[in-house]
Amino acid sequence: SSLNFIKIDQYKYYNDSYSIYSPMKGSVIKVGKDYIDIKCDNGLICHFSNIINVNVKVLDVINKDYALANFIDYFVFYFLDDGKILSYEQVMENY
Repeated sequence: SSLNFIKIDQYKYYNDSYSIYSPMKGSVIKVGKDYIDIKCDNGLICHFSNIINVNVKVLDVINKDYALANFIDYFVFYFLDDGKILSYEQVMENY
């Protein structure tokens, strides 16, 4: 739900649950200690960083609203379309 992504700055978000949920269906393509990249079924790459307690691994197939990780103060979140950065709001409006 939109309550999962409360914007505080460009590409910076928080929510009251301190948990990050997948905005759409896809598969995990990269995972680090503090970041996740997901190839979404619509072809976009979804990037999260500034996160902790990563709950997925590479090749996991995930559904919308799957619990991905936690964060402390805020998390960074954007999409990539062929290298071009798109905000969550742009994707929700146009994809």
